[in-house]
Amino acid sequence: MRISTTKGPIFFLISFLILVLITKALFVSRDTSLSTAPATAPVRSLGTIRTFSRSLSDTVGEEKIPSNCDTVVACILCEDTTMAAADEPEPVSGARVRANQIVARDFRRQIDQVVVLLKSIVISSKYSPNAPKSSAAADTGSCTKVILVSDTREHFDSVMDVIYDDEAWSPDFLRHLRFVYWPVTYPPGTSWMKTMFRPCATLRLFLPDILPRSYKALIYLDTDIIFLRDIRELWKEFEEFTDETIAAMSPCLFHYGTRANKIPYYGISGLNAGIMLMNLTRMRETLWTKKIRVVTQMYERDIKLADQVRRNQRLRGLSAQFRFVLTLTCAWYGYLQDILNIYFHFFPEHLHEFSCVWNFRPWNCRRGSACEDVTNLSAMHGNALSFTSEGSEPWFYTIFQQYKQLQLNDEFSVSNHMRSIEKMLNEHKSSNCFRYPGLTQALFNRLQNLNNI
Repeated sequence: MRISTTKGPIFFLISFLILVLITKALFVSRDTSLSTAPATAPVRSLGTIRTFSRSLSDTVGEEKIPSNCDTVVACILCEDTTMAAADEPEPVSGARVRANQIVARDFRRQIDQVVVLLKSIVISSKYSPNAPKSSAAADTGSCTKVILVSDTREHFDSVMDVIYDDEAWSPDFLRHLRFVYWPVTYPPGTSWMKTMFRPCATLRLFLPDILPRSYKALIYLDTDIIFLRDIRELWKEFEEFTDETIAAMSPCLFHYGTRANKIPYYGISGLNAGIMLMNLTRMRETLWTKKIRVVTQMYERDIKLADQVRRNQRLRGLSAQFRFVLTLTCAWYGYLQDILNIYFHFFPEHLHEFSCVWNFRPWNCRRGSACEDVTNLSAMHGNALSFTSEGSEPWFYTIFQQYKQLQLNDEFSVSNHMRSIEKMLNEHKSSNCFRYPGLTQALFNRLQNLNNI
C-alpha cells in the first residue's frame, strides 16, 4: 500500500489495518433488513402541502404525517459562496463561454435540476407497467421519499415553491412524493473535510451519520439525473447485495484505467459517484466513517495531485468552453469520487456494481462502446453542466429543457411529452450523443414502454 502523506504515515497505516480487521468481525451477524421506518423529520405530503405557504412551520425532529414509501432517495443542495479567485478557471473569452460561466455559478441551476429529477421519478414510476393501478395503492407505499439535505431552509423552500406555489403539479402526481428537509451537518471529527474541497462536496459520505437510524437504506442522487425507468427497479439492486455489501455504484468506464490516473481505484475502470445505493445500517456497523477519514488522510496529497493531472489531460486540445466546464466539474467532483474509489479498492467485497445504463453520461457517447447495453437505457446523468449548458452536449441539454418546461397537470400525457422531445431533437444540431448508435431510439423505446401511451 502506497502512502504519500507526511502526517503520521505509520499511524494511518496501522489504523487502517485495524479497521479492516474490525470490519471483518462486524460482518459475522446483523440485521440486513432494508425497511425504512418513519423517520423523525418533517415530511411533506399531499394532505398538508395543498395549503403550502412560504412561512413553513415544520421543524426538524417532527414527523407530522408518517409515510412508508417503498423507495427513499437523498439529494444535496449546497450553494458555494466561497469560490476564491485562485480556484476559478483561467479567464476565457466568447459569448457562449461567458454564458457557461454564469450558468455554472448560478445556484438556480441546482434548483432546476432537482425539479426535473423529481418530475422524471414521478413520470417513470407513475406510468410504469408495474405501477399500482389504484390511487389507494399510490397513497400506501407506492411513493418515493425525497430527503433534501440543504445548507439553508430557503433552498429547500425554493424547490417547494416551484412544485406547489405555481400549482404546476396536480394532486395525482404529487401523491407519489414525500419530502423531508434535513440541514447540512458533519459528524464529530470530520469538520476538516467540510472545507477540504468545496462546501458539501464530501457530505454524501456521512449520510449514515447525519440521518436518523430509522433510515436503513437509500439511493443517493446527484441533482443532474433524469430517470427514464421506474426507480423501484433500481431499488431492486439492493436484493443483489451479499452479506458483505454496503453500497452499489456504476462503473466509470474511463480515466481510472488510463495512465493519467495516479490513485488506487475499484475494478477495471473505477466507479462513478453520481448514483449510489447505500445500506446505511451496514455502513454504520462497519465503521464506514472512521475508515473514510483514514483513507482521506492517507491519500489527501495523492488525490489533489491526481485531480490536477486529470484536469490537464482532459483540457488538452479542448475548446475554451469545454476547458471551463471540465475544470469546474473536477473541482467539485473529482476529489469525492477518488475517495470512494480508493475505499472500494481496498474493500471490493463491500461494493455491488450495477449497469452503466442507470448512469449514462455524455462521456459515454464520446467513448463509443463504453456502455454497450444502451438499448436498456434507464437514467441519464448530465454531469459537466450537460443539462444546463447547450454547448456541453446538445442531446442531453435538449432533453433536459423539455423536462424543465413540462407541466405535470391533468393534461399531461407521455405521448405528447415524447413528441415534444422528438421535435426538439430534430431541430438541434448533431453531437457525439446524436451520433451514438441506437441512443435516441433507446430513449423513445423507454418512453413508449410507459403505459400512458
